[in-house]
Amino acid sequence: MAYTFKGGVWPDDHKYTKNIPIEEIVPTAKVSVSLSQHVGIMCKPVVKVGEQVRMGQLIGDVPGGLGCPVHASVSGTVVQIEEVTAQRGGTSYNIVIENDGQNTLADTVQPFGKKLSEATSEEIIAAVRAAGITGMGAAAFPTYAKLAAAAGRADTLIINCIESEPFACAGHRLVLENPAAIIHGLKIIMVALGIQRAWIAVDGSRKEERAALQPLLGDTKLIQIKKVTSKYPAGSEKQLVYALTKKEIPGGRTPLDVGIVVFNAQTCAAIYEALAKEILADGAVEQHSSHRGIDKSFGTDWNAYFRFNRILWWPFRAAEKNRLRRSHDGTGPVGCGYSSDQNNRGCFGA
Repeated sequence: MAYTFKGGVWPDDHKYTKNIPIEEIVPTAKVSVSLSQHVGIMCKPVVKVGEQVRMGQLIGDVPGGLGCPVHASVSGTVVQIEEVTAQRGGTSYNIVIENDGQNTLADTVQPFGKKLSEATSEEIIAAVRAAGITGMGAAAFPTYAKLAAAAGRADTLIINCIESEPFACAGHRLVLENPAAIIHGLKIIMVALGIQRAWIAVDGSRKEERAALQPLLGDTKLIQIKKVTSKYPAGSEKQLVYALTKKEIPGGRTPLDVGIVVFNAQTCAAIYEALAKEILADGAVEQHSSHRGIDKSFGTDWNAYFRFNRILWWPFRAAEKNRLRRSHDGTGPVGCGYSSDQNNRGCFGA
């Protein structure tokens, strides 16, 4: 039986790329790497125009306080440092690198170099910060800070593999294509936080995800896979925690206030990759008009991304417009994916 919560909606999922393996796009001749990729203090450039950089080299850092360093996603020459307006307001910078096509790794890119059983919580958290990892679910909160806050407070770890939003498939493809990275990352977090209980939350309709993950768990009782009802917003932290534990998180509070810490599956895999190769320099995106999933280096020009998919424009069909407007009887608010199926009507159905 799947775990669930009150309310929720069942929008058309439009997950056109769920069965398509992720492809890698070759980085462009120039990449423009934003130094504003996280919540907190803006990064400052630590390289200069004309400087030769290597893949994984530090190019932006936070002088102090909450924030994450940023690394070069390719090797080449810094040709411009652009002053831009950050997404959250304020001034930030983009480091424009002329790609030499060699992907030469910086000398600082090294594996963790220590057995997990011998590592301390502080050492793991420091490695995660050095790698520049932020929450990859959407919040972009510095992962090292979330780990540090959870140490000594959380007794349960939840790995969120649910993508209840329409179109989103990157996490689903990660589970199918690289489940070992998720499991390894989960174990690293358990060691860092001293946690003895972990749950992997998956969409109840995704049997293939359970089939990919379960064999990697062996006979352990410390890690369990939990099925959650397939509806939106099942992937939201508060709804997910309530579904699995029936604990309500008050407004203005976080799962840590009820002894739980939640990490997105992609963040979890990134933690493993960080300790294996010490940088985070790419991420998966979906392109549904051409039915492809793309793994692209940070800073890749979106024009190249569109050319890769041979996209000129994507007109909204009349049917799609109808799904986004208010339903005729007023029970389906704008943007809720109103369906003519009477069982799926509205935003607050049971």
